[in-house]
Amino acid sequence: KVKYASDEDGVLLKVVSGDTDTGYKYEICFVPVAKTGDYIIPSNVVSIPANAFAFSKLYKVIVPASVTYVGNGAFANSKITEIVFEEALTRSVGSLDFGTKVFENSVNLEKVTLPACELTFNGEEDFDKGIFANCSNLNEINMAEGGNYKSLNGMLCTTVQNNLQVVF
Repeated sequence: KVKYASDEDGVLLKVVSGDTDTGYKYEICFVPVAKTGDYIIPSNVVSIPANAFAFSKLYKVIVPASVTYVGNGAFANSKITEIVFEEALTRSVGSLDFGTKVFENSVNLEKVTLPACELTFNGEEDFDKGIFANCSNLNEINMAEGGNYKSLNGMLCTTVQNNLQVVF
């Protein structure tokens, strides 16, 4: 039997693990499309499924370090201007996997902040430029030191034979 809950902002969540004793872990199920303003995803959310924020009118979304997966088109076609993936003080989550076309057609997106962790794209380390397809206002991608990618002047880079190579 699937259990659902909603957070204080009216976002529908689906229980993916846990119980009343250990605490529940959630996946975002539905974000009301007409919701505006900033949204802080609760710290007990572990995944953002496909199209969860698609066509959203939110301005800024803060993603907790507990999230390990962001599904296909999760933020596609949204009006979001900034997305921040939080760092954990002691990151128990070693990686963050992105599906395909995660931010596609989010023409208002200006800034993305990524955590210092192992980033993968559909389970692979090779960067998938398609996740930012048609994000025509994206001018800054920041990433803290310590992950498999680096940020240099707002550009996402990887190291190839001890040299930085811009990937986006």
